Amino acid sequence: MDDNQPGAIALVGSGEYLPQAQALESELLRLAISRGKSNIFIQIPTAAGKEGASSLDFWKSRGADQGARIGCEVKYLPVLTREDAHNPKWIEDVGSAGLIYFSGGDPVHLADTFRDTPLWSAIVSSWKSGASLAGCSAGAMAFGGKIIGIRRSHVSEGLNLLPEIEVI
Repeated sequence: MDDNQPGAIALVGSGEYLPQAQALESELLRLAISRGKSNIFIQIPTAAGKEGASSLDFWKSRGADQGARIGCEVKYLPVLTREDAHNPKWIEDVGSAGLIYFSGGDPVHLADTFRDTPLWSAIVSSWKSGASLAGCSAGAMAFGGKIIGIRRSHVSEGLNLLPEIEVI
């Protein structure tokens, strides 16, 4: 395995964890396993963190169902605050994960929670060493350098992952 080869990245518009996305999400995991990562799917619902417990329960359940269909271990990381993004257990969990997936919600909250944290650094490192990284809707929007609000004319700083991608 080439330690300098990043994993796959998926910017998904909608439908994360649905049966219709099973083929894509299975392939993302398969690619990571082929690069030495484990059969573990990490769910990160941070973007929905301000929507309340019922929304978080919804995402957790939907991800668990998809994990069962795919046949992998699912780890749900309820990273809702910047303090959560310093949790050593979660930092350890992302290191060997095959698929790290950010679901939808508020991209600004997601970026503000993860920017310049040990957990974000660990996720980027895991991706750079072969893990697949996916973001759906807000999850995908937060990966960019800037987040442009559609409801109000506001530009926020994103996680700036995309400059890491080499376009060939």
